[in-house]
Amino acid sequence: MNRNSTYVSTLLGALLMLGEFAQAQEETGEPLELTRLREQFQTRVDQELIPWRDKYKKELQKLEDRMVQERRLKEALLVKSERESNSALSSDRSEAVAVPKAPDSVADARKALTGTVWLVYTADDKKRENLLDVYHVATSDSGNAVSTKQAFTWLVKSPNQISLQFPTSELKLTIDFQKSIAQGTYSGKAYTYVLVGKSEANVK
Repeated sequence: MNRNSTYVSTLLGALLMLGEFAQAQEETGEPLELTRLREQFQTRVDQELIPWRDKYKKELQKLEDRMVQERRLKEALLVKSERESNSALSSDRSEAVAVPKAPDSVADARKALTGTVWLVYTADDKKRENLLDVYHVATSDSGNAVSTKQAFTWLVKSPNQISLQFPTSELKLTIDFQKSIAQGTYSGKAYTYVLVGKSEANVK
């Protein structure tokens, strides 16, 4: 392919991309800048999740192996399903299920929060530069959940508050559904939890 052909192909590709942007803008009515900003941050979230997604699957494998050894085969199959699911810790908004902005009841809040995936930062990390953990509010009847470090259970206390019950302590999170964030204090330190999407694996 000569230089002119390469130039023409590149130009056509750019024009097609602009046409797709224009079509999306026309269909949704949203500004082009908003579309670009969303894609920019979506790419950043996806990149940050890669090592945590890998670690999450390794921890799921360990949990599955332990459950098999303990003859908890039914539970081990659920863990295996979560490990093999492509939607685990998904941050793809096209696959995510929108969370209602303000649940009216505890039952609605539990339904809205089941399957959600949260990124954990210290409260003073305003730029979200140092990701500490990833919580998946898992989807079993017993209220199980998991992070990249340990498993825990969760309970809905009110339409905007949940309790994460770790083996040695409890963490209460107050949720701002409009901003898709939650705030909580653990061992005397404040943390921010950012909702990035849902994993639909094992929903019951």
